[in-house]
Amino acid sequence: MKVIMLFGKTNCGKTTTFHCLRNKLKSLGGVEAYFEEVENPDKDFVSEMEYKGKRLVLVSMGDWSGYLVDKIKKCDTERYDIFVFACNKDKIRPQQRFMKFEDRHIIRKNEANDADNERAMTEIIKLLA
Repeated sequence: MKVIMLFGKTNCGKTTTFHCLRNKLKSLGGVEAYFEEVENPDKDFVSEMEYKGKRLVLVSMGDWSGYLVDKIKKCDTERYDIFVFACNKDKIRPQQRFMKFEDRHIIRKNEANDADNERAMTEIIKLLA
């Protein structure tokens, strides 16, 4: 499984980037099979979709360390092709799990603005090919 981590500090726009990414993938033909929005102020979510013949999962909950680790394991077991997740730089367990994958990529999220959201989203989409 290819694993892509959107990595950054608190409030740098990771969840906003994930909302933009989800919408962009759907506009490019991605078919969402499952969507769950979490009841929190950030409107975090999990989305499972088919995109260009690949099964992928988007998880925006960068502060939920235990959930992220469990979800990565589950998706690897269920043979998803790509797992994309946000990770707060202070959360160690998801970073440790991420390092166990050979096909892993880090996209650094620096600032909470439209230009940086677009840059990060574009980098992720390139990795989905």
